[in-house]
Amino acid sequence: MSSRLFRLDINGLRAWAVMSVVLFHFGVPGVTGGFAGVDVFFVISGFLMTGIIVNGLESGTFSVSRFYLARARRIIPALLVLCLGLMVFGWFWLPSADYRQLGTHVVSAALFLSNIKFWREAGYFDAASHEKWLLHTWSLSAEWQFYIVLPLMLMLAWRLWGKTGVWWSLVLCFGASLLLSATTTSVWASASYFLLPARAWEMLAGGLVWWASRAVSLSNSQARWMDAIGFLLITLAIFLFDSGDAWPGYHAVLPVLGTMMVLLGQRQDSPFTAGAVAQWLGSRSYSIYLWHWPVYVGLYYFGQQAAPAWIVGGILASLALGELSFRLVEEPTRKGLAGWKPIPELSLITLAVVAIMVGGMAVRYQDVDGRLPQQVEYVANEALNISPNKSVCHAGSGIESPGCMYGGEKVAAIVIGDSHADATITAVQAAISDPQYGALGWTYSGCRTILGSKRTFPKSGDHCDRFNEWALQESDTLDSSIPLIIINRTSSGAFGEPFDEKMKNRPQIYFSTPVDKPTPEFLDEFRERMISTACIWAEKRPVYMVRPLPEMSFNVPKVMSRSLMFGSDVDGLSVSLDDYRRYHAFVWEAQDEAAKRCGVKLLDPTPYLCSEGRCWASKDGRPLYYDDDHLSEYGNKLLVPMFKAVFEPQQRVAEGNSTEL
Repeated sequence: MSSRLFRLDINGLRAWAVMSVVLFHFGVPGVTGGFAGVDVFFVISGFLMTGIIVNGLESGTFSVSRFYLARARRIIPALLVLCLGLMVFGWFWLPSADYRQLGTHVVSAALFLSNIKFWREAGYFDAASHEKWLLHTWSLSAEWQFYIVLPLMLMLAWRLWGKTGVWWSLVLCFGASLLLSATTTSVWASASYFLLPARAWEMLAGGLVWWASRAVSLSNSQARWMDAIGFLLITLAIFLFDSGDAWPGYHAVLPVLGTMMVLLGQRQDSPFTAGAVAQWLGSRSYSIYLWHWPVYVGLYYFGQQAAPAWIVGGILASLALGELSFRLVEEPTRKGLAGWKPIPELSLITLAVVAIMVGGMAVRYQDVDGRLPQQVEYVANEALNISPNKSVCHAGSGIESPGCMYGGEKVAAIVIGDSHADATITAVQAAISDPQYGALGWTYSGCRTILGSKRTFPKSGDHCDRFNEWALQESDTLDSSIPLIIINRTSSGAFGEPFDEKMKNRPQIYFSTPVDKPTPEFLDEFRERMISTACIWAEKRPVYMVRPLPEMSFNVPKVMSRSLMFGSDVDGLSVSLDDYRRYHAFVWEAQDEAAKRCGVKLLDPTPYLCSEGRCWASKDGRPLYYDDDHLSEYGNKLLVPMFKAVFEPQQRVAEGNSTEL
């Protein structure tokens, strides 16, 4: 675009968008809705791309191949340099498990499929988002997918129905996408956030305002008001929303509408966008966006993400790296490749993408001894020390369990519950002394053993309530003397994630109607259903309920391996036993009541995992967990003596007629 046509307001809007995202990610106080900057970017993209396509169609000069090449020239070189830089960094600093994950993400970023990749990873077993170096590339993938679809859609509409068809295509697709986003965000939050169908309306909003800007002529006064109100709406979104709000959905209308108003105002002299700082940031916004997230992940990796001085340094580093990327990569490639013929340019870009993908695949499958200290790799690899049959035996959808046997062919005990049951079932197996007998596993991801319970954030095909009913009926086919061991992450079902501010006090299950917080009425029903379920089972067979397992506030293998890399102490990693008791007091009380009502036996893991007032994350320098709350195959073996009480009642710790084992 020539300097005569250069839109200072658009460039300044980019500055607002990128800085709101940067400040949000670095945790600057007050900027709780800074993620709305991505929505601003989407509107701008739709505005510019629609203008390019429709102007080309009207003049008869539009070429879809040139359109795609121009987008590739703008986006791909800086992205590939970032991927290369992270792979080099990872060789020296990332344990193999993290490095392999980076390799996978490099491939998905180079293919512009990151949004689909991160959507598929999101969920109960997902690694923490702040440990994914290329997480932010999801938005580039969504935009690239939009760039592929938009010209094809508008070209078809133009051929079939002309200019009017193009307009109505934009309107109808905008309405359909907005309706989809508004209706699915609270149900399929991850899919709505990452995937194009629920995001396209934001980009199409930009297309609609471009169309309107050709027909609307505003006075200077009207333009000033349009600009001011638009920035007010954007500012409200940045400071009023937070990560706990369902997004995008109808909440995103606020920043999208604000951006549309600013674009419609077309103020070249706006005090919000025309200044030198805003123009500098806007010109470098893409490169700043690319580099800021890896800088933040680096702070998190080194344990400095909450230190004010490091946060300031991280923001400045993001700006500096953005400047370098702009001057050394963006500008040279954009100007240099612009003079190339299409075939050579396409060949070079394709070769570069393939090279980075090959590098990513090499990282994904690398296994080089001595790359990092042996103890670091040893500790980090505990993240992979999970139940050997988890992928086959742990249900995640449907109604029935695969019903895997752990140990001998004869059933000595049934283990039922969620992923905590899956993570400890081999300890039950190890507690069975007769090799002819084993433990039968009925485990289901996120499904607490409470009749009538449903997951608040279900995955596709989730039928937790029907699974619990199936298990109750299926048990009638087994000898009634076989004990049932119930192991669940029950407290999070009632109170949400204890260490995640976004999910804290957001119940993960409900019964009739989803609830946003643990109200007294909800907790009363939760308690009664939990107790009655245990008692219904107790009418059929002996029932043992395991007290809640201690949970850490951090990913144990990752934190330990990184601490070892920098010579920090790892022996003291733990949580307070008092904190454990406070968080789980509600579940303990309900379990006590179940024991009183119907003779359910209780198994307490704290004597085996906690001492000296702390619940420990490791033993003898080795993690007890494969993440933050699931015991590893090493850690769960500490509970073998506890489970032996199920099969050898004489080993009960308590005396007399106590039900605590």
